Amino acid sequence: MDYEIIEEDTLSFHEMFQYFKKWAWLIIAAMCLGAILSLVSFHFLEDEEYQSSAQLIVNQKSANETIQYSEIQTNVSLINTYRQIILGKSVLEKVANDVNSNLTASQLKNAISVNQTENAQTFDIIAVLDSPELAQSVVQSTIRNFEETLTEIYDTDILTVYVLSAPSYEPNKIATSITTRALIGAILGAMLTVGILLLKELLDTTVKDENFLHQFGLVKLGELESLSEQEYAQAVLTGATTKKGR
Repeated sequence: MDYEIIEEDTLSFHEMFQYFKKWAWLIIAAMCLGAILSLVSFHFLEDEEYQSSAQLIVNQKSANETIQYSEIQTNVSLINTYRQIILGKSVLEKVANDVNSNLTASQLKNAISVNQTENAQTFDIIAVLDSPELAQSVVQSTIRNFEETLTEIYDTDILTVYVLSAPSYEPNKIATSITTRALIGAILGAMLTVGILLLKELLDTTVKDENFLHQFGLVKLGELESLSEQEYAQAVLTGATTKKGR
């Protein structure tokens, strides 16, 4: 019994594979169309976003000329603290006032990110906003207010902020890569087409072969083939002649 079930499932899978194989050209065409539509839609509908970034290092001054490994580790671990200071309300409110925009501290918190270089004392301040000038201004103001806040918290003789790379100016908007755009469209096109074909097959109740009849306990008695107009006319004439002969 189990063998029969497995055999039926395997056969069903094979039939489905053959069905989709028959429509492979349509699925490929849908993938190509989906990729094209995706590229066009991303081009016109993607948000206008620009990015500016700067790399910093905050170094603790030591009484010894030789920098100890423990001091480096302390600097690395303190970056999480610096992140909290940069994204804190106090610094962001000052940045909002500096750039003279309609941005609030909450909006700036969503627009600014602080990324630490793995196992290093350096970290990046990145701003993503709707104009390259605004993004650069926000990064510049953030660095300045961050440095002033550190000065208020710590002694200036203890910590020093070094800007390794100045806030960048990028006139080109952030865009999803062309490959990713095309891939998204192709996948969606294939999924939609396969779904429609599968639904069409499941809703199709026409008799395809004898196995379909056997599923319902029916027996094939014969076949009715379609006739051309000429064959139909000939059949009608033959029937009329037979009746007259009787």
